[in-house]
Amino acid sequence: MGDYPCLGWCLMFPSEENNHWVTIIVMETENTDYEYESDFYRIIESIKKKENDDQSVEASKASELDDAAQNNETLDNEKKEEEFTAEDNSPTTNGMPVMKGSSLSSVMDAANTFGLTQQFSDDDFGHGTKMRSLSSSNGGLTIDIIYSTESAEVLTGTIVTFDDLSSKDEKKQFIVTMSSVLCPEKDINDVTNWVNTNVGSSSETTVNGFVYEVNLGPTGNYLYYAGYRNWEDWETSLY
Repeated sequence: MGDYPCLGWCLMFPSEENNHWVTIIVMETENTDYEYESDFYRIIESIKKKENDDQSVEASKASELDDAAQNNETLDNEKKEEEFTAEDNSPTTNGMPVMKGSSLSSVMDAANTFGLTQQFSDDDFGHGTKMRSLSSSNGGLTIDIIYSTESAEVLTGTIVTFDDLSSKDEKKQFIVTMSSVLCPEKDINDVTNWVNTNVGSSSETTVNGFVYEVNLGPTGNYLYYAGYRNWEDWETSLY
């Protein structure tokens, strides 16, 4: 992409077959003769879930489930949907890994101080969660937040910055500031101190069960993941 500014779109969706998350990033530099936004939307809209053509196989599998197995599955799902208790500040194996004391509104307030705005309507990620995407006007600072639709508490936040569109100081300040609202309330000091020390490098830490990661992208751009592994492990366990 050279020294030309660019505009990008980021799409995340789950692959139930192999328990992985797929990320698609499409970008357009300002030195092109044409605008490709409509083409990008057509590409995104063309992505469909692969259906199993052999419906008889699925019907046969379903018929093999007896009442006892169905009851066990129901009990398992109920456990997986349990919220944290008020006393528990760390993720549990069965509960939704919400960051206690965090809130979507606090994330929005912090992001707004850097000029970020919501780009699209919130995506329904299922199991009582949604994702909201925010970006600065030039696309240099971006963040995706997955939150509980019931409590509006944060499960995970992913920050991607771009070198040509934001300075190192701006990227560092943005990540450090956002880290204070992308963690449980009790852990703010521990998390922000660690992020402030390690942002701009590749490292990870665990605070009260939540995993936090700083990383460098392919062009040396700063990346940050708060609670992403906890959310991914919980999400894939539901399938």
